[in-house]
Amino acid sequence: MTQATPDHPHDYDGEVPDRLPPATVRELSRLDPAHAAVAIVVEWSAIVAAIALCEALGGGWLYPLTVIFIGARQHALVVLGHDAVHYRLLPIRWLNDAVANLLLWWPCAATNEVFRQSHGAHHRYLGTERDGNIALWRLRGPDGRPTREWTYPKTPAQLVAKILWSASSAPSAASASSTASSASPSSAPSPPPSRPPAASISSPTTGWSRSPPGSSPPTTSA
Repeated sequence: MTQATPDHPHDYDGEVPDRLPPATVRELSRLDPAHAAVAIVVEWSAIVAAIALCEALGGGWLYPLTVIFIGARQHALVVLGHDAVHYRLLPIRWLNDAVANLLLWWPCAATNEVFRQSHGAHHRYLGTERDGNIALWRLRGPDGRPTREWTYPKTPAQLVAKILWSASSAPSAASASSTASSASPSSAPSPPPSRPPAASISSPTTGWSRSPPGSSPPTTSA
């Protein structure tokens, strides 16, 4: 077990297992294509139904509520797209990416391949300066602390201001991910360590692994 040392109010304070049991990793990695297909159909059905209802009732006061509802369903599509980025949506990889690009990422102006470039570094170097999400979402300032945008909890007024700012000025996920992946040092190959880090958690299915801050980054498995 590794004892986490929090330096931020939201950091986890407790012991982290050095490794997940292999049986747990296998169970969490089990693919269920039927479940994935049903989830995609449900989300798209909800979007189409919301549009149809709004149009049938003439929009007006219902329009902003419809936009919020559809935005929530787009977020659900991105969650499914995240599974596809890890090749955990469908067992055939080219079909996994094709379905994800067309039905999950397209409504959010992104692609599986582009997001995967930075997301691999997020899992491999989780919580370190090489974490792909830090550059992608601009999580930290030059001092290494969370930026004002990503500091929580917020007052209701601050939360509304963040939502409005994000909706009006945030770049598309595709362009932001492309910029982050090109700027991230994780694209450079790292020398293989002489022995696996003691506190790494790796997935036998994706080849991505994570290591705690301060430890040597593991290499991906072949």
